[in-house]
Amino acid sequence: MAKAVPKVRRRLRAASGAERQAAYRRRHLNEVDTLDSARLNTVVPVATKRALVRLAKRYAVTQRETWTAPLK
Repeated sequence: MAKAVPKVRRRLRAASGAERQAAYRRRHLNEVDTLDSARLNTVVPVATKRALVRLAKRYAVTQRETWTAPLK
């Protein structure tokens, strides 16, 4: 009978916050950069952000849809 080979656990170092964010962007934000859309990074007042969240919840749509609807 063959001997069972013990499993060796390798210790991996913890990823930094920047590494985790970069991995997240690779996984989730690829569909954003298409021919008809692009990323937009902006700073808005807290009240504006809260209003955006509130409107999106009220109409059961995404924040992106709420943000772009008045611009169409």
